[in-house]
Amino acid sequence: MKAPKEWSAEAALDYARTLCSRAEYAPDEVRQRLIRRGLHSADIEQIISRLTDERYLDEARFAGAFVRSKVEYAGWGRRKIAAALAQKRIPRAIVADALEAIDPKVYAERLQAVVEAARRREPDPDSYEGRTRIFRHAASRGFEPDLIAQYLKN
Repeated sequence: MKAPKEWSAEAALDYARTLCSRAEYAPDEVRQRLIRRGLHSADIEQIISRLTDERYLDEARFAGAFVRSKVEYAGWGRRKIAAALAQKRIPRAIVADALEAIDPKVYAERLQAVVEAARRREPDPDSYEGRTRIFRHAASRGFEPDLIAQYLKN
């Protein structure tokens, strides 16, 4: 196995700019990529700072895009999204603001789609065990237990 190529700070900055211009990234994701490239931590922090100053990185923008994509396309609930953003080291205040921006109508539609898909797979969806499995499935997708219970009652 050959040794990793030594990168200059300027080459790493160009790499990070290119990366961030293609998609939204959390600062920690860019940091991890630069660590894997073998950069020194002092250089990495300077690069992250520059990217933030130049608006290539923006935690609030990233959190908003992440929340929208996970609700609309992946069918995730608030709890799962919050956990994923915490894992990406996004501050709680920013996560809370991004979750607050979820359209309640779209969120309800996603919950309905998740529950109905689980209901179709369930052999006896009206039994106690069937409703319990449907409830657990929706909860595993990150939806709040009180919303799931309310939907299942109706």
